[in-house]
Amino acid sequence: MGARDAVVYQGARKHFWQPWLIRRWIWRTTLPSPVYEGRRHILGLCGFALQPARFDLSVPEEDRHWARENIPAGAMHLSLNASFALKEWPMANNLKLVRHLLAQGFDRKLIVTAAPNPREQARLEQLRREITDARLLLVNERLTVTRLAAMLERCALHAGPDSGVIHLASALNVSTVAIFRRYRDMADFLPVGPRHVYFDAPCPCMESKNPACAAAGEAACLGGIAPELVGAEILRRLAMAEPAVAAK
Repeated sequence: MGARDAVVYQGARKHFWQPWLIRRWIWRTTLPSPVYEGRRHILGLCGFALQPARFDLSVPEEDRHWARENIPAGAMHLSLNASFALKEWPMANNLKLVRHLLAQGFDRKLIVTAAPNPREQARLEQLRREITDARLLLVNERLTVTRLAAMLERCALHAGPDSGVIHLASALNVSTVAIFRRYRDMADFLPVGPRHVYFDAPCPCMESKNPACAAAGEAACLGGIAPELVGAEILRRLAMAEPAVAAK
């Protein structure tokens, strides 16, 4: 394809010379969802022959061996953290969710992970201090993507905020329950299919460069999503999953 025949995806920035150089634009609002299908659609317009999308993830056997040794089959995985604080459910909500699950006859291991950085470790440590239960398994080691994938393969469900873990779980065909701040293109980034559900909250400062919640370090809008509602959906989906396996 020559430069004069280029197909260009509409980005965030515009320049006065773009209409002169680019003959054909693909407007984001015309693309199918989710976002990877939109990218595939553009490749199709460029002449590529496309097959149905699939995720053929290959998890190394050494990571699967680690998961078999450390993660009970049928566990649930909970993420407390995201790439930045305002995408995360407030810790008060996470604590209420964990207490709610444990009080409802939860019969699985609840795996909670965090990256080694101080902010995520502090949130994991708060959970460790405030809730003591044999069903909780807190993992604070640095997990590679392949090891995280091996761990998720052992789980019946993943729950957590808007982060890459949701998409990794979805690609592994693991059910998800997600927490999102509502934003304009959110539908493009939601896992697709009946195995996935999300709770979202309207965010009045989503487009703000200086959001009011930044100083507090947590999103007030997400605090309005009731842990009891999220917990009820988690328990409903776990009841439909494979029975928990106590042995590793």
